[in-house]
Amino acid sequence: MSISGEGCELCGFEGCVRDPETSFFVPCPRCSFLETDEDREVKARLRISRGKAAFDAYNGSRGGKTWDGKPIPGWQYVGEGIREAWRLAAEAARGAM
Repeated sequence: MSISGEGCELCGFEGCVRDPETSFFVPCPRCSFLETDEDREVKARLRISRGKAAFDAYNGSRGGKTWDGKPIPGWQYVGEGIREAWRLAAEAARGAM
């Protein structure tokens, strides 16, 4: 994320950010309590889709095989713990950019 340079859309604070990938406004700490349910839902969907995208990229780069040559199950077949690990990995990768 980068500094938007235009100030917060809700409170006018100059240090707010906009996600350059989606152009969605990310509320600043001063006004994050004003975030709507719809905003939270969009963020949750993006988080899920980024986790799945990371999983799919890994799967594709490994030829669909685990480290020991077994088939990697599809996203729909892995447990929630594995999905959450991929979501966290995707978030960490985005944060490192």
